[in-house]
Amino acid sequence: MLSAEDLLFGFGNGVSVERFHTFEDSLCYSLVKDGRTTIFYLDGLLKEPRLVYETTSFVDFLGFYDSLNILIVLKNSYELRSFVLWSASCGDLHEIFLSEDARPAFIDKGWLYYTVYKSDAIGIWRYGLTTREKVFLIPFERGQVVQPIAISPDERTLIIAVIESHVIAHALLVDIESLEKITVDSIVNLRSGCFRDDDFGYFAGWKIGSDRSGLYSFNRDGRLNLEYYSDREDVVAVGVFDGFTYILCSNGTERPLKRMAGKKPVLLMEGEVEEIQSLNGLLLAKASTYNSGMSIVRVENGLPWNAYLSDRLIQFSDIPEPMIMTSMSKDGTKVDSLLYRSDDPQARNRPTIVWCHDGPHVSNRKSFSLTINLIVSMGFDVIAPNFRGSSGYGIRFMEQSWGMEAIDDVEGAILSYFAGAAPRVITMGVSYGGYMSLLLNAILPPGMVAGTISIFGPTHVNEMVECSKEPRRTILSRIIDPQKTPSPHCYAEQMQGEILMIYGDEDPRIPYDYAKEFSENVSLVGNAKVDFVTLAKVGHGIGNVDRTLIFEKCESFLSSYTLIEQDLY
Repeated sequence: MLSAEDLLFGFGNGVSVERFHTFEDSLCYSLVKDGRTTIFYLDGLLKEPRLVYETTSFVDFLGFYDSLNILIVLKNSYELRSFVLWSASCGDLHEIFLSEDARPAFIDKGWLYYTVYKSDAIGIWRYGLTTREKVFLIPFERGQVVQPIAISPDERTLIIAVIESHVIAHALLVDIESLEKITVDSIVNLRSGCFRDDDFGYFAGWKIGSDRSGLYSFNRDGRLNLEYYSDREDVVAVGVFDGFTYILCSNGTERPLKRMAGKKPVLLMEGEVEEIQSLNGLLLAKASTYNSGMSIVRVENGLPWNAYLSDRLIQFSDIPEPMIMTSMSKDGTKVDSLLYRSDDPQARNRPTIVWCHDGPHVSNRKSFSLTINLIVSMGFDVIAPNFRGSSGYGIRFMEQSWGMEAIDDVEGAILSYFAGAAPRVITMGVSYGGYMSLLLNAILPPGMVAGTISIFGPTHVNEMVECSKEPRRTILSRIIDPQKTPSPHCYAEQMQGEILMIYGDEDPRIPYDYAKEFSENVSLVGNAKVDFVTLAKVGHGIGNVDRTLIFEKCESFLSSYTLIEQDLY
């Protein structure tokens, strides 16, 4: 558990750290609240944060290229990126143009490494953020999806992930001068990679024949050595800071930070750790708990960095820690769910909320969720299942997404929770979670689903693939089988109960017109009543959307069940 004494920037009530980066003794970070992102800069350990930039766009990337200059990459609702440079010395902002198809990866020694996807060419470039020099590094064939991961200290060898799908990503080592490419054949899903020195580094990923992701060391010719493997968790990220090797692991419901000591990891921090950085020997992590928003914390115990920042910690102290419930699916697969119990005595007389995560290759973990906390505070119990496709349970479990197995997993969790009593649930989710919520509404037995909330959920799966931009379209087409993948629009007549659908009219991923058409079709042919809400000039996801309207609509929808169910009993 994180304590207030460990927090450098602690936030709650909808405020959370989105990005952060360090350079020597300087730190920059972005905060999100009410649809706005604010970026701050801090020079020195005892200085107050300096406001850099405010925007309603999504901050896609944030990083130093020296101690006084920051690169900010913004993404709008159409997923088009703009690149902005900020100087601490004068406070000026300067926009640069790389390419509308440029995807930033990382900054090293003043160079920004990025991928450009064009209709006729794909390649990896680097851009000198001080020199303004643009250099083409490595060409790739059309249809390939690649991402640079890290570069060696001598700037000669790149680690590149060649992405086949959301699950498969091959590891590639490329000599920048000769363009020699060494495929690390044993790694079938590269999650993370870094160099320790010019000739030696680490991979976090899956190896052929293993179900779990492990930690592997490699040398420049691609030879691998196993450093750590466990059948109880996946190694999802690796980094070397100040001579120590750190790994982030996932067991499905938690994502702890560990430090390697020989071949054995030592636990440093429990909970939900997303990222780590080093600030002049001080190890920082972006982390959260179930009742505190994503914050920047100091890994080592001790006094807060400064009282001004630590005083800003706000927690939902009345939200109980979720319990882990394990249920059985129809085929015997074990499925974990997080169970949030409301202290409202009437909660058992109301429908239970089934919260479906997005992704699908993420999981419901013991991290802060403003949405779930608000639902619990309204007097509802919440089940958050990690159905097939979720991460943290091995590669075979994760590969089974976009199929009926996930529906069976959720139904098993519902039946286990109600333990023989008549189930009554409201399905709810965002993006892929909205898709799952709509499918569950139609496929679960009649009378089980009282209502559904779908926020940005796909309604027409094949059309979603066809409308997607590259490289997303290529990746989706490799994992979605048009003949086998269930699509909500095929189940309009089976929809039941009350349905709230919230969609952005500028969503580049989920075709708005198809979602609107689906809602109208359900109202005509189904047994459900649909309330369709349009968010004007909004793209995909609620990260940088003013959540006020979304929460107001959801609260109003759920409040009707609070009153009705309470009166019935």
